[in-house]
Amino acid sequence: MIFKIKISMKKLLTICLLIPALSLSAQTRYEAAANTTEGDLERALAELTQLRNEIATAKIPLAKAINQLEDEKIALTKERNESVEAASGGNRIKAELEERRGNIDKQTDYINTAIGNYLSEFESTALHVAEIQLYEDVVKAAKVVSKDVPLKERFELQVTAMNAAFDRLNKMVGGYTFSGKSEIEGGEIVDGDFAIIGPIGMFTGNGRTGWVTLNVQSAGPIQKLTDKIEVPEDKMAAVASTGSGTLFLDTKLGQAFDILELEETIVEHFQKGGLVMWPILVLATAAFIVSLFKVIEIASVKKGNPKDLEVILDHLENGRKDDALGYARGVKGPVGEMLTAAMENIDSSDDLIEEILYEKMLNTQPKLERFLPFIAVTAATAPLLGLLGTVTGMINTFKLITIFGTGDAKQLSTGISEALITTESGLIIAIPTLIAHAMLTRMSKSVLGSMERTALGFVNGLPSKH
Repeated sequence: MIFKIKISMKKLLTICLLIPALSLSAQTRYEAAANTTEGDLERALAELTQLRNEIATAKIPLAKAINQLEDEKIALTKERNESVEAASGGNRIKAELEERRGNIDKQTDYINTAIGNYLSEFESTALHVAEIQLYEDVVKAAKVVSKDVPLKERFELQVTAMNAAFDRLNKMVGGYTFSGKSEIEGGEIVDGDFAIIGPIGMFTGNGRTGWVTLNVQSAGPIQKLTDKIEVPEDKMAAVASTGSGTLFLDTKLGQAFDILELEETIVEHFQKGGLVMWPILVLATAAFIVSLFKVIEIASVKKGNPKDLEVILDHLENGRKDDALGYARGVKGPVGEMLTAAMENIDSSDDLIEEILYEKMLNTQPKLERFLPFIAVTAATAPLLGLLGTVTGMINTFKLITIFGTGDAKQLSTGISEALITTESGLIIAIPTLIAHAMLTRMSKSVLGSMERTALGFVNGLPSKH
């Protein structure tokens, strides 16, 4: 431990001797560094002064450039605001133009619909059946044109059809003639001349002359001669071929033709009623056969005769039971059966005889009233079937309205006819069937009433001891 302290002290002494030398060297170095620093500082200050001068020199042009850029910014901002305002105005103009376009489209659709309805009515009601061959193509081209076709072409087709319709109106003043084809009886198509005068049309060709009306069995007009409206054929042919002549026509001749066209057979009337007419027909046939059978059956039943009852009671009063029984067996019908059963049990008590008579009446009642419920059911079912036909007919009518619209009354007449004809048929069957049921019920009750009176007279007329 003492040895270590001595070494340390020796080092300390060495350090103390070196300090003055180190201090002198450090001072020398410090002065050199200070001189160097002052030189660097002076150079830095000189550079700073030069830089400041350069900045001051460049500041003026930069300020001018900044001011110019600010002016350009203001101008661009103004231009941008004007562009935004112009774009907003353009949107408003665009919206206004789109609104006007929408209104024009609506007006166009309205005009197309109006023209289409007019042409449909023109084709279905205004044209005579003979004129269809003249205007069918132009009207159909205007009606079936697709919406994909340019608007200009669509309007051109519609205007062409309208001009044809207006041209026809001018021709109809005084009537006009034209050449065409007509179907005559037998299905033969012949060429000839037509004359249209108001609602009537005449045809002459191939040696045939007559009125032109619609044939529902054919696709085109047919010449139809009728003896109910007579006009000399030579004068009719002259008018149709030359366009001039003298005819004495009733002002209501067109209506007369319409009335003649409405005439139909029972079979045609039945066919217009649709499928519901078949169950109505079956019920009607069955009800008629049953009613006829019941009328014959009930009418053939012999009612009680007071004279027969007097004879039987007179035999009983005189003790001739066998004669009374024989006479009772000779009486026909349920009354005779009832009296026979009573005479066969004449020795029984009065109460038992009454029971026998009542039993015979009960046995007769079901025979008299059989099939009457079927007639009643027919009377109740027929109007319901007619109502069913009415519903199906109206459904068909609404389907036709969906397809053809409401402008073509002839197309709608099919469903309406079905609805009304089935209702009519149901009532035609129900009313007489109901009357027949009431009549037959009354007839059966009359027979039962006769039996009841005979039974009551027999019981009351029995001798006190029989």
